[in-house]
Amino acid sequence: MRFCMVTTFYPPWSFGGDAIFVEALGRGLTEAGHEVEVVHCLDSYLALAPADLAAAVPPPTPSPIRVHTLRSRAGILSPLATQQTGRPIFKAALRRLLGAGRFDVIHFHNVSLVGGPAILECDAITLGVDRLA
Repeated sequence: MRFCMVTTFYPPWSFGGDAIFVEALGRGLTEAGHEVEVVHCLDSYLALAPADLAAAVPPPTPSPIRVHTLRSRAGILSPLATQQTGRPIFKAALRRLLGAGRFDVIHFHNVSLVGGPAILECDAITLGVDRLA
């Protein structure tokens, strides 16, 4: 099966438990023979991390998980607009990925700064249409 995991933070651009859980779940699924892709928001991490920590993040460790890192020219305005509106503002790549119909399962985890309530209203048929616009 093909899984997509949508989360705000993902290692190494994370602060702890929620991201580690998503990574462990993804690794477990790949070990069981599934294809896994993760979508996370680098803008959110950079907005919340102290400058010295954000600059010191190492490159991600090689993994069978395909990672899609959302980053917009809007920078901190991207997670701020998403949090304030409850919609995935400045995240057209997310709409394209989820709207393509290429996943059997979409797992949402800690989506407050990636799409909030609007992304949770969607289903496989409506993704990529007007609800995420």
